[in-house]
Amino acid sequence: MSAALFRATSLLEALQQQPLTRFFFVGIVVTAVDFGIFNALVLLHGDPSTAYIVFANTIAFAVAANVGYQLHSRFTFRVGRQWRSFWAYVAVAVIGVTIYNASLLGLLWLIGSDHPIALNVAKVGAVGFASTWNFQGFRLLAFRPRDGRAAR
Repeated sequence: MSAALFRATSLLEALQQQPLTRFFFVGIVVTAVDFGIFNALVLLHGDPSTAYIVFANTIAFAVAANVGYQLHSRFTFRVGRQWRSFWAYVAVAVIGVTIYNASLLGLLWLIGSDHPIALNVAKVGAVGFASTWNFQGFRLLAFRPRDGRAAR
């Protein structure tokens, strides 16, 4: 049993060395914040219009992006927080929320429903599109170490 525990610990330590793995774990926390705020706003409104859904998604994304900046700078990419990286993060996030909202609207149109479950299913799909952009944008633009190499 000791050897199996040692291998599992070694595997976990190896995974923690990969920025994509760290991005995934931070992403779980950030996504929970995003979905929690989004669903609270939708439930408070009752019968949301398409414009309100985009508004709620943007507010939820903005709060989650702030949490994400703090966690990604410290844990995922392990770089210091600086004004340059913050503004680059904001620029990547603005493009990310545009991708996120466009994907959400497109998926809602394909699903053809605005039921809360359909909203969350579409949101899961939209997270996938936005996360692809966000990881690359954060890695290459916002959290690039001073030596110019992409974070590893």
